[in-house]
Amino acid sequence: MISFKQFLREADDSQDAREFFHREAAPFIDQAEGAGVLVRGTHHSPPVYKTVTLPSGKEITVHRMEVRKDRKPMDMPREAHEIADKFMKDKFGIAGRSGTAFVVGAVNSELAAGYGDLYAVIPQGEFRYIWSPKTMDLYDYFEYTGFDGRARGMETPEKISMWREELEGMKYQDTDLPRAIRSGFEVMLECDHLLLVRVDDDEILDELYKVLR
Repeated sequence: MISFKQFLREADDSQDAREFFHREAAPFIDQAEGAGVLVRGTHHSPPVYKTVTLPSGKEITVHRMEVRKDRKPMDMPREAHEIADKFMKDKFGIAGRSGTAFVVGAVNSELAAGYGDLYAVIPQGEFRYIWSPKTMDLYDYFEYTGFDGRARGMETPEKISMWREELEGMKYQDTDLPRAIRSGFEVMLECDHLLLVRVDDDEILDELYKVLR
């Protein structure tokens, strides 16, 4: 038999945010070392997963999204996308362009918000990642440095080799997540699911910083 207090607690759907995230996202919390939160913009409405209570007492909705493993390029030419994907797969064992979610550190929230409603993003459970300390966004690099014009089509071994050399020079790595978060550069997350929280104001981010420590 449970007590009346236990009954009330179990009847309440909301959970303590710190307890929830430390249970659902322990690997991220350990590796991020309190560096902050990752964000992304999206026009889609992710499914609702849980309601949690922040330290301030404010209740927020946590959404849960499956990470696609067959992502197609939106703007980057298919050949460049596939070569970059294979390069990352060969180097890190991660299909960085087709099997990950693209996010940035919250310092770059304005950029992320350009893609839709802004959400804080936390990988659920085990995850891996790739990022470059030299390249904020791979598509932007490809498009705005003029490289797309020099290698358009990539129909020859020489052009394929040229693109792979460019990728090698970007010094992609799968370490130092705190630096990646603080940089605001593109991070490619490989995991099964993401936990997302709609960022309606800066206070949400401030409170998430507190609970993700």
